[in-house]
Amino acid sequence: MYTNIYKKIKILAWVYAIVGISISIIFALTSIIYGIILGLGDPVGLLFFLLGIFLGPICALLSWVSTWTLYAFGEMLENLFQIKQEICKKTNDM
Repeated sequence: MYTNIYKKIKILAWVYAIVGISISIIFALTSIIYGIILGLGDPVGLLFFLLGIFLGPICALLSWVSTWTLYAFGEMLENLFQIKQEICKKTNDM
């Protein structure tokens, strides 16, 4: 369960990014369609349309960028694991 945790952390970062981007796209499309249904002449319809146009891509970008730290942490753990393996090999050779 706790072996190769760095791989699981990196996969979790990918899953978070995909889910966040998917939700952002669904939100954007829903807002745009709802705004068009209400009518762009109506202030509420225009508001929904503009929210979908502007906040959808911004939220998708933020979802992607916010997973960088989690993925970087997984990379650090992987590098530390490899360093530990090399040290163990060298100490066993001596």
